[in-house]
Amino acid sequence: MMPISPIESIIHNPFASLDEALAALSGEKQPEYTFQRVGGGCIHDSAICRLKNGQCYFVKRNHPREYDNFFQEAQGLAALAQSKYIAVAEPLAIGRDNTQAFLILTEITRGQANEQTWFDFGEQLARMHQSTTAAQFGWHEDNTIGANQQRNAWCDDWVSFFAEMRLKPQLQQAQSYLSSRLMNDIESIIETLDRLLQPPARPQLIHGDLWSGNVMINAQGEGVLIDPAVYYGHGEADIAMTQLFGGFPEVFYQGYQQIQSIAPGFGLRARIYNLYHLLNHLNIFGGGYLSSVTDQVAAINEAIR
Repeated sequence: MMPISPIESIIHNPFASLDEALAALSGEKQPEYTFQRVGGGCIHDSAICRLKNGQCYFVKRNHPREYDNFFQEAQGLAALAQSKYIAVAEPLAIGRDNTQAFLILTEITRGQANEQTWFDFGEQLARMHQSTTAAQFGWHEDNTIGANQQRNAWCDDWVSFFAEMRLKPQLQQAQSYLSSRLMNDIESIIETLDRLLQPPARPQLIHGDLWSGNVMINAQGEGVLIDPAVYYGHGEADIAMTQLFGGFPEVFYQGYQQIQSIAPGFGLRARIYNLYHLLNHLNIFGGGYLSSVTDQVAAINEAIR
């Protein structure tokens, strides 16, 4: 039997209240603390928790029904951390009471990034992709991508997994936003995925929601992963999403390819992988993302012709 890691022990031993968790972390029976709310999240109430004794933590809070989402996030961070190649926001405590669910993480002191930071982060991500493998594509349970469900049933084939667990559920949910022509175009793309996507040599653990907002730079100048939507898939899907919503510096991709090469034709494959995220944003945030979906589908069809 594999030994239980400290993070796994934390995940499977929830606290009955936030005060109880902070008491355990601080070693004080009744710790005094203040909250400083921070922005950037659209799902949870996030804050820096400062204890009178000087300790600081990052705390996410929400309705008690959101406990499962916090549990999945902690599990994902634990899985990413197991590679030991890349820094993650460490889960410290989890729990709920009658008024709230909460997740306590290490508080990351912000630092500055330079070219070396991003080159190293690219190498670290590639090493993580290579070192964390499974026999099948998927994850042991469904989790979330933003505020939306992400299906993760195990599958032997990467193309089938991406069609059945990624694009088709999002497409079905987005029907009210899409014209019949756009629906047909996306269905046609799904039907031809077997000649558009390239499976990896073996399933790789990926972050799953790797846009620029989910990487923080700590005081040591290291990239730190936060807010994962993990599953065993293809590292290319992570790299594709780094090109959305702001993008990563070019030196990041140079660092990544020092360890793991990206096969020719990635531009088209990246558009297909990112169609999943654009449909997800359409389903979460509404019609403001319809033009992005339309443009992405048009670009995919143009490349296929």
